[in-house]
Amino acid sequence: ARHDGREVNLLGRFFGRKAMPPGATAVPGNGGWHTIFDWKPGAWQQDAPASVESVARNSAVFACVSLISNDIAKLPMRLMTRQAGYWKATTGDRRAMVLRKPNRTQIRLQFVQQWVVSKLLHGNTYVLKERDGNGIVRGLYVLDPTRVTPLVTEQGDVYYQIASDDVRRDLPHSHVAPALDIIHDRGPCLYHPLVGVSAYLIQV
Repeated sequence: ARHDGREVNLLGRFFGRKAMPPGATAVPGNGGWHTIFDWKPGAWQQDAPASVESVARNSAVFACVSLISNDIAKLPMRLMTRQAGYWKATTGDRRAMVLRKPNRTQIRLQFVQQWVVSKLLHGNTYVLKERDGNGIVRGLYVLDPTRVTPLVTEQGDVYYQIASDDVRRDLPHSHVAPALDIIHDRGPCLYHPLVGVSAYLIQV
């Protein structure tokens, strides 16, 4: 793959490993909890399951998610460094380029919107770091949260199993990346520290 005219090695030593680490087990998706959400009249009494798609079709939920994601996307993104005990914005650093143009398919505004929407509706946002040959992050991609599974080894190391999707078609059908190459922004973790809970799917 190429980014900004430079070769990018997605599956090389800067991206992680292709096979599942020995002893790694998948983190349970719901921890045995069940969802109660009256997403339509009588849904709770009818034991009708609430999916992200059904909840997002609720006009109140859609309005809230749109408003929150749009407002947060308007905020500036800056690379900060700590100097003499204070945080200061860094200019002219090549590492900050990815904040202006996160990836090949999105502008910064769209990238942040997708980040926030994923966290609000799914409880988790997974961002894949795309590195160049020097290990510098040149691209950031918000992954489909339904295609990412956190893994934990017997030693406590964290990995993420990623299934290919419409955007990351250059990945194998199932690829495992170390936590170093994934930004995992999660909501309230009510039953496992690696599984966030959606703000709109009430878990009881």
